[in-house]
Amino acid sequence: MPNLPFYDRQVTTQGLGAGPVNLPTTSSDQQFLGAGTEAAARAAETITRQENDTAMQGAAFGLDAIKYGLFKQVREKQGAAALDSSNQALQQFDQEAEKLNQNIPTSRRDEWERLKMATRLQLQSSADAHEFDEMKRYHQGQFEGRLDLGIADAQTYWKEPILYNTAVEKVDNAIDTYSAANGWSAEQTAAMKKDTQQKMALSATQANIAERTKGMMNADGTLNAYDGTIDPDQLATAAFYQESRLSQFDASGQPLTSKKGAVGIAQVMKDTGPEAARAAGLPWDEERWRNDPAYNLALGKAYLNKQLKAFGGNNVLALAAYNAGPGKVNEWISKYGDPRTGAITNEDFIRSIPFQETQSYVTKIMDSVPSVPKTATMAAITDTPYFHQLSPQAQSSALSGMAEILNKQRQASRVVLDGVVNDASAALRNGQQPQVMPSRNQLISTYGLVQGGQLYTQLQNDEAFGNNVKLVKNIPPAQQQQLLEQAKPETGPNYAERLKNYEQLQSAISAVNSARNADPVAFGIKEGAVGQIDFTDLNSLQSSMQARTVQAGRISQQYGTPPTLLTKAEAKQFSTMLSQSAPGDALTLLQAVGRSLPPQGVSMFQAQLGENNPTYGALAGILAAPDNYLNTRSGIGSYVDYPLTVDKYIASERILQGYRALSPSAQDKKSGVTPITIPSDQKMQESFNDLAGDAFPMSSQERQRAYGLFKSAYAGELLNNPDLDSGDRADAAKSVDDKIAGKAILYATGGVLKYRGTDVVAPYGMGEDDFTSKMDNARAEAFKGLGSPSNFAPVKLPSGRYGFRIGNRLATKDGQVITVEIN
Repeated sequence: MPNLPFYDRQVTTQGLGAGPVNLPTTSSDQQFLGAGTEAAARAAETITRQENDTAMQGAAFGLDAIKYGLFKQVREKQGAAALDSSNQALQQFDQEAEKLNQNIPTSRRDEWERLKMATRLQLQSSADAHEFDEMKRYHQGQFEGRLDLGIADAQTYWKEPILYNTAVEKVDNAIDTYSAANGWSAEQTAAMKKDTQQKMALSATQANIAERTKGMMNADGTLNAYDGTIDPDQLATAAFYQESRLSQFDASGQPLTSKKGAVGIAQVMKDTGPEAARAAGLPWDEERWRNDPAYNLALGKAYLNKQLKAFGGNNVLALAAYNAGPGKVNEWISKYGDPRTGAITNEDFIRSIPFQETQSYVTKIMDSVPSVPKTATMAAITDTPYFHQLSPQAQSSALSGMAEILNKQRQASRVVLDGVVNDASAALRNGQQPQVMPSRNQLISTYGLVQGGQLYTQLQNDEAFGNNVKLVKNIPPAQQQQLLEQAKPETGPNYAERLKNYEQLQSAISAVNSARNADPVAFGIKEGAVGQIDFTDLNSLQSSMQARTVQAGRISQQYGTPPTLLTKAEAKQFSTMLSQSAPGDALTLLQAVGRSLPPQGVSMFQAQLGENNPTYGALAGILAAPDNYLNTRSGIGSYVDYPLTVDKYIASERILQGYRALSPSAQDKKSGVTPITIPSDQKMQESFNDLAGDAFPMSSQERQRAYGLFKSAYAGELLNNPDLDSGDRADAAKSVDDKIAGKAILYATGGVLKYRGTDVVAPYGMGEDDFTSKMDNARAEAFKGLGSPSNFAPVKLPSGRYGFRIGNRLATKDGQVITVEIN
C-alpha cells in the first residue's frame, strides 16, 4: 500500500522501490533550477496560447460555415417566399453562434464577440440584398402580371365597351401605383400606359378578327360568306384587298406606292385625295394619306361609295370608275351599253372594257367579293375605338393579317370544294344523287360570282345529263336511240361541251345495253327494278319467285332483252343447292318452284337452270307439268281432264337417280350412291334415234338435251324397276333393253307421238289421240285466213309452245312466228 506524503520526504511506493530526490544545495544549482522553472512557465504559456488560438480558429470556421449555410438557404427563397428571410437567417445565426461560445477561452471573449458581430453583419448584408432583390422582382412580376391580365381582358371583352374600358382603367391604376413605388418619371409612366394600351388594342383587334373570320366557315371547312347580296363594305374590302392586300406599308416599312403613284391600303391617287377627303368629310392631309392606314382607308371608302352612288349602286360600274375614272366609264356606257338598263349584262360589260388592267381589276374583285362575309369586312375591324389606338404599322399589320386569313380560308375551302364538286359531278352524270351537293351560294363564296356561278350551272347540266343516263337504263334500245339523236349537237356556242355530252351519252347507252344483255335481272336488281329471291324457306322462295316472274316480264320489255328469270349468280346458286341436296329434297325444291310459276316462268327457270345443269333444268320443266286428276299425289297443283301417259314424279325420280348414279359426285358417294353402268354410247344413241325419230328437226341442242335425259332415265329405271331381276339388269347394262328404253324416252320427253305422219314431242304426258284433237283445232284457228296448214308440221319450241314448219322454216303471220299452246 502506498505511503502518505510528509513534509520532509517524497512520496515513495514500496512496490516501485523509488529512492529520494536530492535537491540542490548550492547557489549555482538554485540559479539553474530557477531558469528551468521560467522556461517551463513560458512553455506552458505558449501551449495555452496555442490551444486558445486553435479554439478561436475552430469557432471562426464554424461561424463561417453557419453564415454560408444560412445564406444558401436564403438564396433558395425567391419572390414572396424571400420576405423576412434575412431576419429568420439572423435569428438562426445567433442561435448557432451561441452554441460555439462555450468553446471560447475567457481571455478571447472580446475578440470572439467582435468576430461574431462582423460575421453577422456580412450575413445580414447579403441576406438583406437578396431579400430586397427578390421582393423587387416579385413586385415587378405582380406588375407585369397585372399588365398581362389587362391584355387578356382586352381579348375577352373586345365587343363589350364598358368592360373593355374598365380593363384599361385597372391597368392604368396598376401602372400609376408601380411607377410611384419605383420613382418613375411622368414621361416614363405615360410611355408605359401608351405601350400597354396599344398591346391591349392589338389583342382586342386580333380577337375581333379571329371571331369574325371564324364565323365564315362551315363545319366541313368550306366558306359560308355569300348570302346572295353584296353590300358596300364587302365591296370595299374585296377592292382594297385587290389593291394592296390591305397593307399601308411595303416590306421596307415605306408607304405602299404603285407605279402610277397610288398610295396605301386604298391605293388613292394624290390628285384624287382632296376629292376623296371631301367625300369622307375630312380635311386633306398628305402626311396622313401616306402614313395613316385608317385615314387612307376612309378616303378610299368614301371615293368608292361616291362612285356607287353616281352609278346607281352598280358594283361593276363603280369598280371600273374607281380604277379608270368615272369619265372613262361613261364613255364605255355610251359605246357598249348600260348594264343598269339591261342593254348589256354586267359580264358582257366587263368583257367589253378596253383597258386590260381595269377589266382584270373588276373581274378579280367581283370574283373575290362573295368570299368576304358581311360580319368580317374592314369596317367591322376599323370602326372600333381600340383600332385607332394602334400605331399605323400595327393597323396595317392587323388588316393585312385579316386579309391573309381570308385568303387562306378561301384556299382551304377551294381544296375541299374541288373534291366535292368533282364527286358531285361524277355522281350526277351517272344519274345518281351525290353524297354532298354544294349550293350555289357556297360555290360563289369560294370561287367567286363568275366561276362559282359557272360551276353551279355545270352541275345543273350534269344533273340533266345524268337524268338522261338514268333514263336510258329503263327504256328500250329504240327509245335510247331517239334520245341520242335528240342530243346530237350542232355547231354553235358551247359546242365542245355538247359534243362531250353526246359522246358520253352514246358511251353510256352502249355500257347499259352491254350490262343488260349480259345479265338482265342482275342489272334490274342494281337499278331497283327487280327484287331479290328469298331463300329463307319454301314459302318465301315461292312468293319471291312469283313476284320475280312479273318483274322479269316487265324488264324484258323495258330492256329489249329475252325473258330471264334469274341472275347468273342465282341460277348457279340453285344448281349448287340441288347438287348438294338429297334426291328427294332436290325434287321437292324443283316442284315447289315449278308450282309457283306460270308457264313462261317455268320456261325461263328451266332454261337458266339448264345452262348450269341441263338435267336439273329439264326436271324443273317436268315437275311443273300439270297433274292429272286421276293420277296425282297432292291436293295442290294444276290439273288436266285427260289421262296422262307418264307420272312426272316417277319420271323425275328415275332421271335424278340415274343422273347421279352415272356420274356420282363426292357428296353422292358419301350419301351411298352406287355408280351404274349402261350400254355403250353408240348403242344408246341408236336406241334414242329410233325412238325420237324426227321430233327435234330444228334444234340439235334440244335433241342433245333430250338424249342426256334419256340416258339418265334408262339408268334410273335400270336401278329401280321392281320387275327386273339381277340377270335382267346385267343384260340391260350391256345391251339396250327396249322396254326400259321405251320408258326412258317417255320420262325424258313426256312422249314422242305421230301427228299426221310427223314425229312430234307432245305436252308432257299427253296421249296421241288427245294431242291430235287439240292440235287440229289449234292449227286450224292459227291458220285461219292463211290457207291450208296441211303442208306445215307442228314442232315443239323451247318455250313449250308449238310452231309450224315447212323444211327448216317456221310459218309466220304479219312478220311474227305463228305459235299455239296445247294444254
